[in-house]
Amino acid sequence: MSSIEQSIKEYLPIISMGGLILIVQILALFLSTPMEVSGMQAFEDPTQVSNSIYYIIMILVFTLFVLIAIKKNMKWVISLFIYLAIISTIYYVVLALFTLIPFLSGVESIVSVVLSVGITVLLYKYPEWYVVDIVGVCIAAGVSALIGISLSVVPVIVLLVLLAIYDAISVYKTKHMVSMAEGVMDLKLPIMFVIPKKPELFFLDGRLQTGRKA
Repeated sequence: MSSIEQSIKEYLPIISMGGLILIVQILALFLSTPMEVSGMQAFEDPTQVSNSIYYIIMILVFTLFVLIAIKKNMKWVISLFIYLAIISTIYYVVLALFTLIPFLSGVESIVSVVLSVGITVLLYKYPEWYVVDIVGVCIAAGVSALIGISLSVVPVIVLLVLLAIYDAISVYKTKHMVSMAEGVMDLKLPIMFVIPKKPELFFLDGRLQTGRKA
């Protein structure tokens, strides 16, 4: 194998990770219009800076919830909570897409419920890395689109600044973010993107030991 081929093989997981992030952004932009038309905004007034504070409070509450569950060795509670969040997020994503299909008018909610539950069951029964990544892309795009239509420019800037401060404190000072990541890593949930260094590595047979994760 030539040095060029070796370099491409070495950096392919990193390039693939960047591709997933790009797909998330494109899909989020596509979803934003049907979501906004369907009235899926989280707040009535997207210009209120207090909306950003509300988001931060929710993050802090969820963080506390996860840390307590990990400390008490109750990871099943975390899984249950996240699976419920997955179902609801996928529901909104699918519903937004189905509003663009005329012949589904009137039944899009029912079809969205069935599909969101089915996808979540697939994730639970077969949490292979590519299933985790596909579901993760849908969830990340859906959440990004919801935030995008729920916050105007100023609240988004405030939210990003607060998140940057929170990340710096939680990773470098209190280190509780590291504890959270280690505590939920083995749950095989779409809270991260997983790119194996080799395509023949898989979650379910235990051979995916060293993949690129984010």
